Amino acid sequence: MVDATAGNPLVKSVGLVAPWLQNQAIVEAVYGGAEGVAGLRQLAADAAATPGGMIIPAAGDVGAEGVLMPIGGYYFEPARGAIPQYDNQWNNLGWETWLTYLPADHAPSFDKPLAIVHSEAAAIPDGVRAFLAGYAGEAVVNWLDNVDQFSFYDREDAVDAASDTVAAHFAGTAS
Repeated sequence: MVDATAGNPLVKSVGLVAPWLQNQAIVEAVYGGAEGVAGLRQLAADAAATPGGMIIPAAGDVGAEGVLMPIGGYYFEPARGAIPQYDNQWNNLGWETWLTYLPADHAPSFDKPLAIVHSEAAAIPDGVRAFLAGYAGEAVVNWLDNVDQFSFYDREDAVDAASDTVAAHFAGTAS
């Protein structure tokens, strides 16, 4: 979103809730170091040589083999994210662009007032800190206690707190 809105005069301000703002250090920490990243990039190259790429399940039970996210939970639970409209597919072709897209490094070009809601318990809070370290603009940051990444999607108190923060930000930057 930071890249999609930067420089766009039609967008007055931006609100981000539990954003995945990665840089190279975070990519390597999350995906097994430089060696793990190289392996995933090779997987993308192999997928590029395969008609249609290489489709695998995106989510699976804890420890499942051949799955992008073998973590169970949100995307695996029908009462939460595994709704019928979710196709639960990942194309390994996507690794190349995913691993090389580093939005945490793009803060210097971001030119909008910003609200961010995140939590130390959610995914990559260091990405928010990295982004803010390079951001010269006005930011409202609300760190929520004990809210994991998926709770931002459907836990009422977390959704309400995030919505309230972003709504107040937009109300204050509407002119």
